[in-house]
Amino acid sequence: MSIRTFNKFVNGSGCVIVISVGLALLFLLQFAGKGLFGGSQSKQSGPAPQPIVDVYGTTITDKMLQDKFNALLSATIQRGSSPTPPPSSYAAFYYETFTGIITPALALQEAKAHNLKITDQDLIDAANTATQDQIMQAELQLLQSGQIKGSPSQAAIAAAFTKATGLSPDQIIAKTTQNAKKAVADPSQRTQLELSFADTIVPSKLAAQMTPTVAQLKATYVNMTAQRVFLTGPDAAQTAATVEQKAKSGTAFGDLITQYSKDTSNTKQKPSAVILSLGQSDLSIPPLNVLAGLKPGAISDPIDVPGGVAIYKVLTITPALPKDFAKNQATLLATYSKNLAQAQYNADIAKLQSSSQVDWKSTRWKALYDVGAAVASQNPTKPNWTSLVKEAQDAQNGPLAKNHIIGENKAGAIALYVSLHYAYLGATADAKKSLATELVQAASAVKSYVPGGDPDLVIAQTLTDQGMKSGIGQALISSANNNQDLTQEGQSIYETTQSLAQQDLKKGLITQDDFNQVQSALKTYRQSRADELKQQEEAQQEKAAAAAETAKEKAQYDAAQKNAGAKGQTAPTTGPAAPGASNSAPGPNPPASGGQVPFGTPLAPQSGSTSGKSQSKPAGKG
Repeated sequence: MSIRTFNKFVNGSGCVIVISVGLALLFLLQFAGKGLFGGSQSKQSGPAPQPIVDVYGTTITDKMLQDKFNALLSATIQRGSSPTPPPSSYAAFYYETFTGIITPALALQEAKAHNLKITDQDLIDAANTATQDQIMQAELQLLQSGQIKGSPSQAAIAAAFTKATGLSPDQIIAKTTQNAKKAVADPSQRTQLELSFADTIVPSKLAAQMTPTVAQLKATYVNMTAQRVFLTGPDAAQTAATVEQKAKSGTAFGDLITQYSKDTSNTKQKPSAVILSLGQSDLSIPPLNVLAGLKPGAISDPIDVPGGVAIYKVLTITPALPKDFAKNQATLLATYSKNLAQAQYNADIAKLQSSSQVDWKSTRWKALYDVGAAVASQNPTKPNWTSLVKEAQDAQNGPLAKNHIIGENKAGAIALYVSLHYAYLGATADAKKSLATELVQAASAVKSYVPGGDPDLVIAQTLTDQGMKSGIGQALISSANNNQDLTQEGQSIYETTQSLAQQDLKKGLITQDDFNQVQSALKTYRQSRADELKQQEEAQQEKAAAAAETAKEKAQYDAAQKNAGAKGQTAPTTGPAAPGASNSAPGPNPPASGGQVPFGTPLAPQSGSTSGKSQSKPAGKG
């Protein structure tokens, strides 16, 4: 599983790998007939779940969203200290959570459009695959954390996993299969399974419908050079039609680039001098697969590419068919079909998502979704934050859903605060004055839902910026006291709080007593972070020692093998064991694999993704 928004918390300082019985239970609860979003489907006390959005007839409730959010957050942040991510990160993470629910719902509609049937066995297989991937990730964590020494056999890894979790991998898989079979027999639980795995199953089934020819595949195995006119903005399509007509009428393509292109990806050359190099990975999937088969000098039709519309002129084509193409033709065709299917799926999902059949029932959750999407974008300063502030304000001022629960208030509070904060940061001095009071109010409100030092620090910074003395001292004290995040993010909050307190004391905006209270709280934070860094250092030392022991074992094993070979003998069965081999039998039933994992062979991919999505992309050339 990869959640890019929280990578900085997972990979930052303070991260401690935790393997426990809870990890195994997490696997089982995914498919234990209790709902894939963590909660029991049985009746519970409290407010009834409220609909947030209806996606082609599939209703997503606030409970489904919150349960999945909590499950993903718990699985993403496995640490010894509890981080308190800033609201902006929460907004982006809610967007990621929404996407993880909405996309499968759209995938079900995509399946209907292509007459693809998702069978019970498809769902059972998908559940098992997801669990197997998580087990491999857990085993890899055991290795990385030094809980398994050397380069162990698969049996030794499984034994360590069983010891750490209380359940063997085979027991977990068997339980998954059993519970998945029960789930597919229950209509409501089957829908949950479909929502969990449709975005994995549908692209795979779509690939089976793709029938590219060998000639089409061969056309992608070239090295192509090209130029392009890249257009953005609301009039891009209209302008593209004009550029296409001029290009095909003989107007010099370089002149068209100079006159029309908005491409700023290469700042070292004039746009008309930029030559793009496109290879098989670019030409085998949309949107640039339409260039495959064109001849030198050809002008493409306008192509929708990430960020805008482009028109290409092919300059040169050099064949690059691999020598073993004929031998691997079937495999290459299958991979090509998967790439085409995934690209088609992604394009279809984007169109479905913008349709009127995605009906939002809550304006507050819709505002948080849009704000989260903006935060999660590559460039958070690019979105129209003024428009997002207006959306969040309108949502907050609108009526709440009947029998609403606190989640909707939280959604609105985060959406308004985050949009106001980004709008404030990018505003002119005069505009900041009009936004300051509302931003301080929004930051005060969001503290009830997202604890930590970030909102208080924003309050202090805003008041200081506007020269509003009242409240700065208390905001700085609260920021210092509430900052429990020992990651680099928390360290940044600490440093900014320290600097701002010193600055405000010199300006007379806070009292000496306020400053002293801030320093006392920051002293506590420094000690906590120092303790955390010490634990990390000790863990790294243990990891290095384990690596050194592994290297020593390998050297001994290699030496024994070399010595036996020089004497024309078989390597000794006593003495240094093969790296990872156990000197004692694992039990009466050896692993089905029948041997050790070769030295240095990874046990699982670094990514736990089971989405099946192709990693091929135009690499910035589209």
